[in-house]
Amino acid sequence: MTVLSLNDYFCSMLKFFSKAISYLFHPLFLFYGLLYLVYMINPFAFRISERKELNITWIMAFIIVVLFPLITTLLMRGLKLVSSLEMVDPKERIGPMIATIVFYVWFFVNIKDNPSYPVALSVVALGGTIALCLSFFINNFSKISLHTVGAGSFVMGIMILLFNFSSPRIIFSVLHWGRYEISPMIIMAAAIIMAGAIGSARLYLDAHRPADIYSGYLIGLFSQIVAFKILV
Repeated sequence: MTVLSLNDYFCSMLKFFSKAISYLFHPLFLFYGLLYLVYMINPFAFRISERKELNITWIMAFIIVVLFPLITTLLMRGLKLVSSLEMVDPKERIGPMIATIVFYVWFFVNIKDNPSYPVALSVVALGGTIALCLSFFINNFSKISLHTVGAGSFVMGIMILLFNFSSPRIIFSVLHWGRYEISPMIIMAAAIIMAGAIGSARLYLDAHRPADIYSGYLIGLFSQIVAFKILV
């Protein structure tokens, strides 16, 4: 195998992993993951005793904040309002982003005054909604990275949860698979590494300029801080 072919193979693998990271850590999945982490970090904050009711809650959350936005985007793709799911042109993002904002606001309004859910869930939900609204505004001037907006929101959301809504001894409860104790430092380190991998992947794929990547992180971080100041 020649040096050139080895280099091509390495580049193709990097491209593959960068695309995989972009899909696996899509902003919609990150937002849902952050919502679910509220429960995993402190399941006793939820005033829902029945397992069936709790499972239905998370299924409905997935439908509202992940499935509905994805279906809307696919419908727009079918109607040729969006040329591709990558939405290279910032103008193509307008329709899907408006629809997603509506779904996010719908979710937040339904949990905010519900005594069954802790204020921590409302904080991260509002933070994600603010981040998306700010991204929608900035998108009119620059193609901000929604991936790093989600990553920044995820990291700051984790920090807010760990320092304000949990005990020093973090016990994750993962549905029927049991309970596991884990250090808050490990959780934070994993979130930061993940966020860095997302930004690097988007840069490697040449999907954004560095300024779009960094501004995305800042918007995500800022939005969760604002949500915390508003609700707590």
